[in-house]
Amino acid sequence: MAQLNTASMSKEEKQWAANAIAGMVCSDGHVDESEMIYLKEAISFLEDRAEINKLLGMVKKKQLRELTGIQMDTNQAFALLKHLAGISIVDGRMSPSEIRYFKQTGKLLGLPEALLEKIMLKTREHMESNLPTVRVTINEQIYQVPILDLSEEGCTFRFERMILPNTRVVFDFTPQREDGEEEEIERCSPMIATAMGARPSKLGETTFTVRTEFQQNVIKSHGIMQILNPDQHETMAKRKLESSNSSLLGRYVQCYVCGHEVAFWSLRAKSMITGSNTLGITTYVKPIPGKDHCDYNLLQVAVCPNCLFASNDINYFRSESNATCPFDEEAFKKPWLDSAPLRQKKLQGQPEFFSSDQRTDDQAILTYVYAVETHHAIGKLKDGDEQPRKMVSLLLPQAELLMNKGKTKAAENNLKRVEQLMEPIFGNLRDDAVFKVATTLSLIKLYFKDYEGVNQYMTFLINADREGTVSPTSPEGKSLKAGVNLVKKSYDDREAYGHDKLTTFHLP
Repeated sequence: MAQLNTASMSKEEKQWAANAIAGMVCSDGHVDESEMIYLKEAISFLEDRAEINKLLGMVKKKQLRELTGIQMDTNQAFALLKHLAGISIVDGRMSPSEIRYFKQTGKLLGLPEALLEKIMLKTREHMESNLPTVRVTINEQIYQVPILDLSEEGCTFRFERMILPNTRVVFDFTPQREDGEEEEIERCSPMIATAMGARPSKLGETTFTVRTEFQQNVIKSHGIMQILNPDQHETMAKRKLESSNSSLLGRYVQCYVCGHEVAFWSLRAKSMITGSNTLGITTYVKPIPGKDHCDYNLLQVAVCPNCLFASNDINYFRSESNATCPFDEEAFKKPWLDSAPLRQKKLQGQPEFFSSDQRTDDQAILTYVYAVETHHAIGKLKDGDEQPRKMVSLLLPQAELLMNKGKTKAAENNLKRVEQLMEPIFGNLRDDAVFKVATTLSLIKLYFKDYEGVNQYMTFLINADREGTVSPTSPEGKSLKAGVNLVKKSYDDREAYGHDKLTTFHLP
């Protein structure tokens, strides 16, 4: 903040400057105790203690004297305005009322409006350079914007153009380093919000302050609570997990069951060009220029080297000091640790590959075995469809690896198990999950040449939005459209998709 050279000011100028500072402090309509302490220090250059106390009393009552024009040395006036501009962003934001007050004060000092706007723009740029930035997706375009205000209800940010009310905004709060790369932590889950309005800037340039409301409850994986309460969400792992593969991010987390350190690998955003197999499962085709190839299906499961607890979801490991275990930790612990020797027999070697950024197909297949066992055991303690869906997310990529190894029977057993898990709970599924599962079940039945079953789920997908109530840009709309297109295309070529024609889950 600019420092005033009050030594060269007259008594009248000091009084005027003190009143201007007081006006700026309370121009946003409220003054709390911390601001009173700050104000008392800011106007301490007044020589008369009684004048200071009188001005503080007027601020408390919101009965400030109205400023009138004054002749002041241009350099002194400029320094005062820079000081006022600094006060306007002490709380990390610049309100429209503070901008109005600043401009009014500048005019009383006789300075041109263009200069006043330049000072405020520079001040705002300085303030926003110190604010956290976030990725937002609007109309399928990605932007970097500064967060002006954030709460568990919504987010306000500055944007380059007007946004219409009810526009869908998707936030990605994954932290970024100064070099633009993600921090070496897991990617945050996307947070869906709706634009409530966009207010044009009070300064000369054309930007808009956009206010949004979140359409989901805030949970740990969104990364919002870590921004709001950084001291309460300290990352557990301090030691970095380095990789020679430029497409990978690594970090250490902690096993909830035995407290052992666990290596967790994440794929950098947009590092790999992906495709899908005949079951719609993601495959990793080739890296973008400048990145290394990574088949993330080999590395997505993290395994505790001590008790062999395993998952492809980082929320099932302790990544923050105050994180809450997503299952009954005490009820799970004893039977899991008692059965650890049985799992150790499957290892057939040392567990060093759990923390390596390179795994063979056989090693990766084993990590999925452990993860399926883990979520099956958790499912005995938790009702609902979460654990069956977790297991499906493991069984399908494992089936891809098994098929590539020529273990057709084992891969097909995985597909049958997916059917057994999903069909009983299909009617309970909501949002985009029901469309994704319908697509998966259709493709599995197509593989087994169960055309009656295919028609059942394909008919569901085709008729799901007969009334046109599903927004095409929503997650549900995108999953539905993708599912209908994929299942129709596959069904048209159904002879090529049969189990008697495929040696892998990829068309020749």
